[in-house]
Amino acid sequence: MSALRARLSAILLAACLLFTGQTLAAPDRAAAADPGYLMAHFIGEGATGQQIYFSHSADGLRWRDLNGG
Repeated sequence: MSALRARLSAILLAACLLFTGQTLAAPDRAAAADPGYLMAHFIGEGATGQQIYFSHSADGLRWRDLNGG
């Protein structure tokens, strides 16, 4: 009975270490998958002059126009 308990304890420990390693590695992958921020905004007045433009920012402070806006 103690051999079975030791084997189950070893399996449980290995599973916990595996999941802990996966959890610690996840923020790096999430940060790599986050390319930044996208902002949609309108320029112009009236129904005929209003156009939608997009801007991109990696840090949320400095924005770069994507479609000439």
